[in-house]
Amino acid sequence: MIDGRRVIDVHVHAARLPSLKLTRDQWLQGFGDPASLYDEDGSVNPGRFHAYLRDEGVDTALVLAEYSPKVTGIQPVEDMLPLVEHDPARVRFIANVNPHMHYPAEEELRR
Repeated sequence: MIDGRRVIDVHVHAARLPSLKLTRDQWLQGFGDPASLYDEDGSVNPGRFHAYLRDEGVDTALVLAEYSPKVTGIQPVEDMLPLVEHDPARVRFIANVNPHMHYPAEEELRR
């Protein structure tokens, strides 16, 4: 909370580093070094991620699944689930449906 108001971050990328198309430095350009949020395998550590959000005053964060192989890579829904499951009151995910990868799109949307 900030000044008694809930903070909702509606655009959070919590990418697994090995699945990025860009280099780590390109992807993090201008955002400092959040290396402390990652496990040795390049996955976001749910406990550290939630502590970071709490310390930044974020009450709710919407993490983005991403299916953009030509731009940033693939961050599947399955990689977001551990972050959501750690504290579903704080983290939720936003689906991404890419009609070039998900056909018929309705199946992916239901999934």
